[in-house]
Amino acid sequence: MYPFAWAIVNVENKDNWAWFIRNIKANSENIGDGQGFTVISDRQKGLLNVVERELPKFPCQSEMKGLFWRVAESYILSEYEANLERVKAYDMRLYDAIMQRNPQNCSLAFCKPTTSCVDVHNNLSELFNNAIDPSRYFPMVEMLEIIRRRTMQRIELRMKKACLHRGRFTKRAATFIAEEQESLKYTKYVSGSAQSRCEVLDCGKSVSLHMGMHTCACRKWEMSGLPCRHALRVIAEKKLNHEDY
Repeated sequence: MYPFAWAIVNVENKDNWAWFIRNIKANSENIGDGQGFTVISDRQKGLLNVVERELPKFPCQSEMKGLFWRVAESYILSEYEANLERVKAYDMRLYDAIMQRNPQNCSLAFCKPTTSCVDVHNNLSELFNNAIDPSRYFPMVEMLEIIRRRTMQRIELRMKKACLHRGRFTKRAATFIAEEQESLKYTKYVSGSAQSRCEVLDCGKSVSLHMGMHTCACRKWEMSGLPCRHALRVIAEKKLNHEDY
């Protein structure tokens, strides 16, 4: 996370958000009309609030949360619809509570892959909000100075950590790959072609992918920017280096 813009407004409304975004566009070279960027906000908090409010009515909270996150973390439309059906079968009240806030707004199945972002929550920004929260009780100018200093300290600390890191990619990327590799036992390489098109069986179901374009029918590769288990199966079969993908 690299904080670079913040503002004080009297209220969070349409006009103030429009003013904020216009300023970001005016001071950033690459944003343009927003193509290739993902906006993560707390507008969908209402959905979580509804679910939390409904929690006491459901017999198993952990199971209910798992069903919700399956919907949010669905990469393809068929997976999204199947997970919604599981919610409906579990409890129609839960299904209605989720549908009130349109889960398409927070499901990966409806996100574009151009940003390689698979975050379906705004925990990153909430952590930053918590870090600067004490400054909000100071006079305005002093508050802004405290936020500025803390932001600079945060950036410097993370720059030092980054400089100490050894390896081509981040620890988060390594964790993602490790989790996908655990699922390789359910996959089987079927065939490949000179055009980099390949086929892999996943629990008996055929999945097609294109190694050259870094795409897979599961959408996980293009959504995350990191090889999914199907790509890793091909990479292992051809004795390639997954870091090159």
